[in-house]
Amino acid sequence: MDLALYTPSGPAPTGDIPRKVNGDLPRSLRRFSLLRHLVRLESVADLSRSRRVLDIGAGFGDFGIITPPHLLSLHACDPGSSQARFIRDHCPKYHRVYQRGMEKVQMGPYDTVVISRVWQPDVVHNLTRHILKHRNIRDVIMVQNTLTEARVPERNPALAAGAWNYNVERPLIRYTWPMVDRVFHDHGFRLRRQHSLDRGTDLTRVWSHHRRP
Repeated sequence: MDLALYTPSGPAPTGDIPRKVNGDLPRSLRRFSLLRHLVRLESVADLSRSRRVLDIGAGFGDFGIITPPHLLSLHACDPGSSQARFIRDHCPKYHRVYQRGMEKVQMGPYDTVVISRVWQPDVVHNLTRHILKHRNIRDVIMVQNTLTEARVPERNPALAAGAWNYNVERPLIRYTWPMVDRVFHDHGFRLRRQHSLDRGTDLTRVWSHHRRP
């Protein structure tokens, strides 16, 4: 845990990429923050039928800490060079590391996808275009994803899910948890487990596991 002084590399469109662990905090608080995150993640992640897992936006490989030994493969993808290098150097549980975004990774080999604390400009677009359309993917675990907005406020099927928040600073729709849950249901997934810090509308405060029967 002490090695995981996670600092994002490369510019972000908004200049704000979340850190899984804030390196400015004292070591005891960093340890507590990571431990609390992993306990919540483990409470929703049922990997009993998973064999080939892709960790999207793997950061410093925190998900590898809780992975069970029965997995045939655990792969990571992260566009940041420092993140990819950290996983290769310090996380032997990961069998392969791709230094690229999710849209450039072939999803065919995987049955489970983990998206944990990842910056996504449009989470619905990423889910529908790159993940949920693949029938081999049966489990999707999402944790505290941030800045999930769309530039297409009209004729967006996610709006049918109900409540949404409008960002007054830019003409963007900010996705909420019910909207994302609706997208999973439309692709044949059902919510298996969920942990939320509020009423379940803010994606940054939700841990979830969706499964395709």
